[in-house]
Amino acid sequence: MQGDFTLSYHFYSANDHRNHFDLFLDTDGESLLETWKHIAYPKREKASEGLLFLHASLHRRVYLTFEGVLSEERGRVRILRRGKFMRKATRESSSASVQDKSSLYLFPADAVSKTPALWVVL
Repeated sequence: MQGDFTLSYHFYSANDHRNHFDLFLDTDGESLLETWKHIAYPKREKASEGLLFLHASLHRRVYLTFEGVLSEERGRVRILRRGKFMRKATRESSSASVQDKSSLYLFPADAVSKTPALWVVL
């Protein structure tokens, strides 16, 4: 699966536990956005493991391009990166169970190379 993505930072206030990263995926060009949330700040030394995002509720398409203050004191949003994504399904097994996971490779809109800028585990 491929499509457009936007990675945004949702900021409430300094040291607020609600601050998080949102990953919005446009999977078909017309539906609500598939949305994933990452609470902790990504650390460079863990990039080889990918970043873990948790599934969140679907969002309106406006969030692909929205940047600014949200209504009702819900903080503000800043776009960090936009581009294309490619999803590859993987399967992990352990002695107790088999889990389906999905690896998401993000390519920035201005990328010249075919090397992903970020690897995300969903």
